[in-house]
Amino acid sequence: MNTETVQTLIKLLEAQLSKPDGIVVAAIITVVGMIGVGILTAVIQWVVTRRMLQDEYKRLRLQLKSEFESKQYELWQERFIDTMVKLLEATDHETNKTFDSSITVPLIHKAQLILDLRNPIHRQVNDLITELGMAVNGWEPGHNFLSISKLHGILLEKSREIVVKP
Repeated sequence: MNTETVQTLIKLLEAQLSKPDGIVVAAIITVVGMIGVGILTAVIQWVVTRRMLQDEYKRLRLQLKSEFESKQYELWQERFIDTMVKLLEATDHETNKTFDSSITVPLIHKAQLILDLRNPIHRQVNDLITELGMAVNGWEPGHNFLSISKLHGILLEKSREIVVKP
C-alpha cells in the first residue's frame, strides 16, 4: 500500500466517523443509557441505604433509651421500697414504743427526695410522709396510736400505687 492509498483511507475513515450512521448512534445511546442507569441505580441505592441506616439508628436509640429508663425505674423502685419499709418500720408503734427522730427524720427526707412532686400520686405520698413525720416526732399534737396506724395504712396503699404504676 502506498502512502496515497493510506491517506485516502484515513480521510475516508475520518469522514465516516464525523457523520455517524444509525448503528453508531444506537451504540452511543445504549452506552450513555447504561451509564445513566448505573448512576441512577447507585444514587437510589445510596438514598435507600442511608434511610435504612437512619431508621435503624432511631430504632436502636429508642431501644437503648427504653432499656436505660426501665433499669433506672427498677433501681428507683428498689430504693423507694427499701426506704418506705425502713420508714414504716421506724414509725410502727408495735415495734417501737418511742420514736427516735435521728432515725425517722433522715428516712423521711430520703423518701421525700426520691419522689417526683410533678406526679400527683407522688405528691400525695409526700404529704402523707410529712404528716407521719410530724405525728411521730410530736410536732403535730393530737396523734395517737390509732391515727398513726391509719396513716401507715394510707401511706402503704399510696406507695403501692407508685410502685405498681410510675
